Amino acid sequence: MLRNSRRGHLSGSRSRWIGVWLLALLGSSPMVSEHWRPPLQAQVDPRGVWRTMETAHFRVHFAPMQEPLARRTAAFAEHAWTELSRTLAPPRGRVDVLLADNWDVSNGFATPFPGNRIVVYATPPFLSPELRHHDDWLQLVVSHELAHIFHLDRTRGVWSLGRRILGRHPALNPNAYLPAWIIEGIAVHYETAITGSGRMASTEFPMIARTAALSGGVPPTDAWSLATSRFPLGQHAYGYGAQLVSYAARQSDSMALRRFVDEVATHPLPWRLNRAARRAFGTTWHGAAHGMREALAQGAANALPAVIPSMAEVVRAPLTSWGVAPLRWRDDSTVVFAANTGRDVPGAYHLTMRTAKDSLQITATTVAVSRMARRNSLDAQSPMPNGGLVWGELDVEDPFLLRSALQWAHDDGVEQRLPNSTRLMQPDARGHDGAIVAVELHDGVQSLVRIDTAGNRVRVIQGTMDTSYTEPRWHPNGTQWVAVRALRDGTQQVVVLDTLGHRADVMYSARGVVSFPSVTPDGRTVVWVDDTDGALAVYGARLNTSDRTVRMLFRAATGVTAPAVSPSGGAMALMEYTINGWQPVIVRFAPHHMGSDEARAAEGDTPFMRAFNAAPVRTGERMPDVVPYAATS
Repeated sequence: MLRNSRRGHLSGSRSRWIGVWLLALLGSSPMVSEHWRPPLQAQVDPRGVWRTMETAHFRVHFAPMQEPLARRTAAFAEHAWTELSRTLAPPRGRVDVLLADNWDVSNGFATPFPGNRIVVYATPPFLSPELRHHDDWLQLVVSHELAHIFHLDRTRGVWSLGRRILGRHPALNPNAYLPAWIIEGIAVHYETAITGSGRMASTEFPMIARTAALSGGVPPTDAWSLATSRFPLGQHAYGYGAQLVSYAARQSDSMALRRFVDEVATHPLPWRLNRAARRAFGTTWHGAAHGMREALAQGAANALPAVIPSMAEVVRAPLTSWGVAPLRWRDDSTVVFAANTGRDVPGAYHLTMRTAKDSLQITATTVAVSRMARRNSLDAQSPMPNGGLVWGELDVEDPFLLRSALQWAHDDGVEQRLPNSTRLMQPDARGHDGAIVAVELHDGVQSLVRIDTAGNRVRVIQGTMDTSYTEPRWHPNGTQWVAVRALRDGTQQVVVLDTLGHRADVMYSARGVVSFPSVTPDGRTVVWVDDTDGALAVYGARLNTSDRTVRMLFRAATGVTAPAVSPSGGAMALMEYTINGWQPVIVRFAPHHMGSDEARAAEGDTPFMRAFNAAPVRTGERMPDVVPYAATS
């Protein structure tokens, strides 16, 4: 009788849960988990010819010209399937993977409804700071999105019964009900576990957490939303979520995440997060979050100290941006850049330095910011010799195409699109004639091209799926470029190229994030940003000498990027990370701090070179002087 009574009790519970399900089904809508969330109007271009490649677990759909990319996608997907299957239950049936090249932005998403599907937009993510640390960008995105499929497709118990009755209804994916920080945190955790690179191996998320800890503390988990209006926006869900998931997983064994996913997939109420966490990790999410905050606070206490040249003064602009944009000097007192303040649509801004003396005859420098025009993206705003600007901007060409093209503003403010500049971005204009070097996008590859103001262009440096180029800048002599070259093994290099692409002088090479290279106006030094010491900082090395010592020029307690030296060498513009966004900073070199007579004679009497020679020396491997281009491409 006891057994029969218990059976009756269980039967009643099932009836009540089925009623709860029916209510959920009536109010449910399809759920999509996204990586670099695209707007709802984003569509894959259905036009043209499509082909399909089948493997043991995938169907890869692609346009004919993307076959090499599709073959690599299939190989990465199978590798990720094998790795994920070690700790998570694999989904049922084949997964569809679609390669799309109709968006000139880095993006991708995964959905378990109406079937297990992944869409990858074939643009390398060099414009996304948090995604720059990768061995192969395609492997990174495929691994991340497949982790979503493994996670969201999992159903057990009554949820599996519901699927057998109603099919793959979107309301019958219990893990899709979890907060975004768990869904994205699990995927980011696995992207690094599978590839050895990605966001958990980068310095971007530690910078976010370190800055929060230095500014009062990490926000609570209920603030880790993809839809938050607080900087750094959706990175809360990715960054803090990934760090908390990884922290909780480290408290147990290698199968802890599978136990958590299965617990959620089994229980009729998927929102009982702490119950599932306790059974999987041995602690609740609240307990894990407390331990993670203590670890982050300890890390902030041990943060790298700021490094500022002894002869420098720092002036901060009264503006913060929700994204990083390259800085360009128009003259010795004016910097132009693009910014998204969060209070207006993105725009181009002037930053002007003003120096004045107070009643005590003390000289003080301030910075004024003014908005010039609207922009659709945070691309470089490169000054032209005639006083205008050239920049790359995204625009909708038809219902399916979002393309970047170069825009040109004359000195009278009239804007026009440069002819034949579709799929170009990151322009830099040569000082004496306005010739432009830019990045060209095509089928998952980034190359360098040269273009004149009439739209005539030549692809000079051909990228490949194993070698990409980004952030080109003209050398002041007008016959060379400096750029970042990214190799498939995760190495990123600062290279100086001639404009025919025949030779490459490798100034610096590291496995990490290397970005924003430029040559000082006197042509003697290359400066760039590097994070291999644990934080984004500015470094430099001499050109055309046998001494390739790398020197640290500027480091903040949080992080700095996008350096640009003024025409006279008297100041450097930077973007410094703060709790409210990226803030433009001017590091001015005081003229009354003079070096020795010997140093001035050897290096030239410029404030920047005096600061460069005074900067602390970074230990590191010396790079070769000149390497043939063909041998390193």
